[in-house]
Amino acid sequence: MSRSQGSVLIALVVAMIVIGLLGAAVVSLQGTSSIHEVRANHAERAYNLAESGFRYAHSVWKETQSMASVQGLNGTYINAPAGGGFLISDVQHNTGSAYVFGISQDQTLTEEETLIASNVNASNLPKYNGIFSIQGGVNDGCRYRYLKFDNSSNALEKILKLPDGNGCSYTFQAGTNATNLEYIVLKSRGVFPGSGDLNVNRTVTYWWPVSGEENGTSDIPSFDAPIALQTPNGLSIANQNFVQGDISGNDVTLENQSEVTGNVVGTGDVVLENQSEVGKGICANGDVELQNQTSVAEDINAHGDVELGANKATVKGDVYADGDVTLKRLARVEGDIHSGGSVYLENDAEMVGNIYAANDVQMTSSKVWVGGNINAGNNVIFAWMCTVDGNVIAGGDISDTSGKSTIEGDAIAGGSIDLDVKVKGEKRDYDPNPNPEPPEAPQICTIGSMPDHSSFSTGGENITVSHNEDKDDIEPGEYDELSLGGQNEIRMEPGTYTFSEINSDWILDLYLDLSNEGSFYNIFVQNDVNLLGQLHIYVKGDEGYEPIMQGNQPNENVKNLASRVYLETLGSFTMSTQSEWFGTIYAQDDISFGDSNVLIGSYHTSSGTINTANQLEVYHVPYMSNGTSSEVSEFIPPIQN
Repeated sequence: MSRSQGSVLIALVVAMIVIGLLGAAVVSLQGTSSIHEVRANHAERAYNLAESGFRYAHSVWKETQSMASVQGLNGTYINAPAGGGFLISDVQHNTGSAYVFGISQDQTLTEEETLIASNVNASNLPKYNGIFSIQGGVNDGCRYRYLKFDNSSNALEKILKLPDGNGCSYTFQAGTNATNLEYIVLKSRGVFPGSGDLNVNRTVTYWWPVSGEENGTSDIPSFDAPIALQTPNGLSIANQNFVQGDISGNDVTLENQSEVTGNVVGTGDVVLENQSEVGKGICANGDVELQNQTSVAEDINAHGDVELGANKATVKGDVYADGDVTLKRLARVEGDIHSGGSVYLENDAEMVGNIYAANDVQMTSSKVWVGGNINAGNNVIFAWMCTVDGNVIAGGDISDTSGKSTIEGDAIAGGSIDLDVKVKGEKRDYDPNPNPEPPEAPQICTIGSMPDHSSFSTGGENITVSHNEDKDDIEPGEYDELSLGGQNEIRMEPGTYTFSEINSDWILDLYLDLSNEGSFYNIFVQNDVNLLGQLHIYVKGDEGYEPIMQGNQPNENVKNLASRVYLETLGSFTMSTQSEWFGTIYAQDDISFGDSNVLIGSYHTSSGTINTANQLEVYHVPYMSNGTSSEVSEFIPPIQN
């Protein structure tokens, strides 16, 4: 019997060891999986920062028109408000060459086909996104853009005429040759979060044609920042909206139960109403107010005051303010507070980190908890039953208005220390040099500028589609009005379109063909765009036409193709209820969306407002102008501390 019991005991011990080993393996796998998820997120953010580096360089060129200013950016590193930054390097300026290739046989192409060159001077031919001019023959002086140069086959892919080429054709004659026009090559390296074992770097190389930049519809404006919603005026995100990406405006408000997964940038004030969320940080040139049960996942940088409302308003990062910072009842900051004014803490407020205030730190109500240190340039004032787990250093007095408060660490004051304050560490009053650590200033809020609008002409025939009629052969070109009567199925070929205005009645299915690499839609509208409800978009990628949404999520098979669809209007853009849009919209006047709209792309107005309605969903995909292309370099191993 005892031998049997001993065998059972040994078996149990073995089983426990095996279970323990399996548990350790599972924990290890879960930890590895979490690390991979974090690195993937950091990689995406590093790429976006690399994109910002190029946009920054491009904005310097547009503002100064000085090549020296662009070349002067070589080696420039700029910190981003939410962490990380970008490094601009290897800036090269090529002024062009009198000869880059010849044409040895006649070739008649159509738009976006491939031209075969001969006797190529490859060293002066950019790999991506070059512009060349034909010398001799029927197209003498005509300028063309190509998307990519394949050195192994001397092929220039996706040939397009520049819009100033009236009378130019796609017939290339034997015996002619081409000159190369001015361009810039630069690298932009995005880094996020900037240090540590999970730091990720991503380098992107850009070929940027300078010649032809201001001519016609192929040269789409470049936005300085990858932002999902952007306006120079007020921006209100309506109730229960969801925005995947960053937003910027003047005074920015997230109404009840709204969510922005990226950063919120305001040239004025930023307000988060009840139960709204920000997935990254907030930067405001004015005040920041968080109302009940709101949350911010990263830092707040405000050049005014910051107020966290009652009932669990939470900041998971740091708070930087030029003015005062107030935490109302049950508010919580999980990082540090840096205030150029005073810090006020109401009852049951929680501060996980340290407080740095240029003036006072005052606990105005009971049961405040500070997990770190308090550094105050002036006074620190306790209320009833407040606790500081760290040290308290004050340039002035340390006082207690109600008693029963505790400092777990040291208390050092340039003035007096109230006898009612319980100090467990060193207590030193009237210190001639208390040296409280000063607050750090908030970071500058970087807001992308709006580019100039394109110049284009309209004309030609109207396109009118009657109610309950389909049209599957709309080709690129210059048109007058596009008028759709409702219950239509419309198919448009890739390319560039100009319209005087666009109007659509209810129920429209729009089909876009982006199956060929490098194909794009550029739609330019002189006046307003008005689309009534129930517009649905189907996109052809590798698998035929598919809806842009699958259930409640973007269709990942086609989502990123939104980077190749661009609509610009010199008027307003209005879309009604239960509709979809795919791609970038850039409007001179207002952009207005209806209830339950779904948007995949980015949305900008140069002088109007963006009006959102209830239950809007925005999934940010930054546009890729056919005026710029990029080659993504391999991942660079993270920098080790």
